[in-house]
Amino acid sequence: AGDEPVFIDSPSLEFFYQDKMLKVICELEQKYVQDVKMRNYLSSHLMGADTSSLQNLIATAGVGFTAWQTAAFTLGVYRRHPQDFTEALREAVNAGGDTDTNASVVGALVGATVGYSNIPEEWKTISVVPDVKAAAQALCETFS
Repeated sequence: AGDEPVFIDSPSLEFFYQDKMLKVICELEQKYVQDVKMRNYLSSHLMGADTSSLQNLIATAGVGFTAWQTAAFTLGVYRRHPQDFTEALREAVNAGGDTDTNASVVGALVGATVGYSNIPEEWKTISVVPDVKAAAQALCETFS
């Protein structure tokens, strides 16, 4: 019973699919995570994470000391602040745990959602931004 896969296309989870990025992540998880126990853990924490407050999210998802906790926690923060880059990063860092990983994942998710032009200017003036942009451009050219 506990080893049966949890399918994330349940009608009761329609609210979760309102965001296209989360739907894609869930589809990838279902397709590529072969270990049924890990897939069940991830699905239950993605779907079952209580995002009503940061404290509830931490209690239901953890703060990212394993890849599975990181996925559940960062997607929970993203669900709480999908359009607010600064607040999402602040929350990811202030929660404790694996703060650097959590902040980078949350920043990537929210940044991809809002686009570079909608990231607050104070985040674009960090000294390494030009190097990161150059590396990203090189990767895009390499793999496109």
